[in-house]
Amino acid sequence: MKKYLTILAGSTIACILANCIIGYIANSLSLSIVAGFLAYIGCNIYLDLRLKKQDAKKFLWEILVPAILDGDDISVAYHQFWNQKVCKITSGLTILTPVKGSWSFNLSDDFLSERMIPVRIACTWQQIREIAEITANYYKQECIMFYKLSDDVTIKYYGRKDAS
Repeated sequence: MKKYLTILAGSTIACILANCIIGYIANSLSLSIVAGFLAYIGCNIYLDLRLKKQDAKKFLWEILVPAILDGDDISVAYHQFWNQKVCKITSGLTILTPVKGSWSFNLSDDFLSERMIPVRIACTWQQIREIAEITANYYKQECIMFYKLSDDVTIKYYGRKDAS
């Protein structure tokens, strides 16, 4: 397992200093010594044990992508650019038929209804969070819904046959 140290800054100067120090000494000192020093200078820290990216477990996720932006249908070309960004992260996706979603930002509001495109993606927790961030920015959304469909994802590759 690879160890990651996340710094939550008590102050901007402490955080900058801590990031510089980690870059120079984290490889030569134990993580507990670095963590002790960071706590001493005022950074709140937590230790996050995660698997390396290539060893991280993949799940089957579904994310809802808007079909309409500012009252107009989103063009296929606009969606294709998002598709390419996602494929660079995950190596693939499955786009389903658009559905109608309705929700309210709080119980006193009227319900908002719009068409959404469910997209299924096999990826890690970190990757789906990155995709949600890209989606929110690219489609200018205030929130993005994504959810885990399955803990078990199997992708079995079979040899390709030549077309000739």
